[in-house]
Amino acid sequence: SRIRRGLIDRYGSSPIPERAPDMAALIQNQLRERGYLRPSVSTSVEVAHNPHQTTLTFTMTAGERAKVGVVEVNGTPGVPQPELIERLGLRAGAPYDPDTLATRVDQYLAERRQRGYVEARLAPVVRLASDDHVANVALNVDQGPRVRVEFRGDPLPDDRRNELVPVTREGSANEDLLEDASNAIEEYLRGQGYRDAIAPHTREESAGELRITFTVKRGPQYRVADIQ
Repeated sequence: SRIRRGLIDRYGSSPIPERAPDMAALIQNQLRERGYLRPSVSTSVEVAHNPHQTTLTFTMTAGERAKVGVVEVNGTPGVPQPELIERLGLRAGAPYDPDTLATRVDQYLAERRQRGYVEARLAPVVRLASDDHVANVALNVDQGPRVRVEFRGDPLPDDRRNELVPVTREGSANEDLLEDASNAIEEYLRGQGYRDAIAPHTREESAGELRITFTVKRGPQYRVADIQ
């Protein structure tokens, strides 16, 4: 059902037979995403005239599914290494499933970012062995510093802070993003009539924590006094 759904989503429910090679390649990619690294897919076309219809048949040989071999963790994951390996489902001898692994990596990163580690990174590097039947996985991980964003000076609406300073959403606290955030705050306040508004930021890192502070100064609010 998953393969059929993928074909229909990409090529429609009545694809032309000339697209058969592309469709076969899509099936192979789907099988590789589930750990069948050497699939074989062939196609055949049967044309009937009573009634008029064409049947496109795919013959698939998935082959042996790769299994997880050696798993190593390089870096600072922020959780015990055995726990990280277990959360990613990378037990030695278990089926190697790249698609599920990618989903679990995203879940780990989302959990770290919710805890303030917005620059957390996790990149699995896979080395295949034994004729592509064993996948040795190196997890290159860096939790990064815990990021704390603070606002000083004049207040900003709580429901606009994450929108104006999208550190968590973007998963980054680099200087370009922070500069854009300062500009966004200033533009927002100018739209409210505070045409002299400024919102510079500072960053200070110590003891594994990165503190980012925006100092908001709205200045006077300008109002329309006269229209001629």
